[in-house]
Amino acid sequence: MAGQNRSFGHPDMQDISAKLRERIDTALERMDRDYLTVAQLAKSLPKHLRQTLGIEGETKVGRIAERLRPYWEHAFRIRKGQRSLCLCRDISERELVRREAARKPGLTSKQLKSKLPLPESEFLAALNSLLQRGELFCTLGREHRALVSPVRQTVEAPDREQEPESISSQDREAFREACDAVAGGRRFVRIHQVRERLQWPRDRFDRVLSELRRSFALQLHGGDPSSMTEGQIRDSYKDQQGRLYIALTWSDR
Repeated sequence: MAGQNRSFGHPDMQDISAKLRERIDTALERMDRDYLTVAQLAKSLPKHLRQTLGIEGETKVGRIAERLRPYWEHAFRIRKGQRSLCLCRDISERELVRREAARKPGLTSKQLKSKLPLPESEFLAALNSLLQRGELFCTLGREHRALVSPVRQTVEAPDREQEPESISSQDREAFREACDAVAGGRRFVRIHQVRERLQWPRDRFDRVLSELRRSFALQLHGGDPSSMTEGQIRDSYKDQQGRLYIALTWSDR
């Protein structure tokens, strides 16, 4: 133990830290990821470096992580993966999800979750935030499964959808009343519930919703549709660019 303490105060510690961080960065770039398991990192280090770091022969990843932690400072952080502790770039949960979705567009939310060292609660919070902010969007595949993709900068320009015909005041009022009826006091209203209550032809419903959105009377929001049925997803709203919206809020609330 005394030898380990001296190693942390050794004049070459800064050099060891730089070499370790360089190895980690190289491994992450080669794997095209933002994380690797602690076991993978330890195994990739040469024997003399493992000995210097005091992890040669150590099999418990928690102890390995603790011994290596002083050497990577604030560049990386430990996260709990599916089966093991992982060393991640020191970025937010939202950025982890966004970057992975950009690398592998078109995954379902469950597939995306399986590729990241995040507990489900943190993953869903990050994914929903990205969807609501418009940084990610969902499209429907043949099996009506929602597929997550990044919003490209060329798509981020204001929508150029064809302007719908002007809607009647009766349709506007009926739509608002339906929203109030299904909201139950909540600000976020599920689109499929409004559609189900009104029982309008699809073209009429989409035209009214599109006009209310265009006039800034309401805002549309994405979200995680993995808990929704195929029918509920189908009865939500998809714009001309293929982005799926599952909820709306009124601008005056």
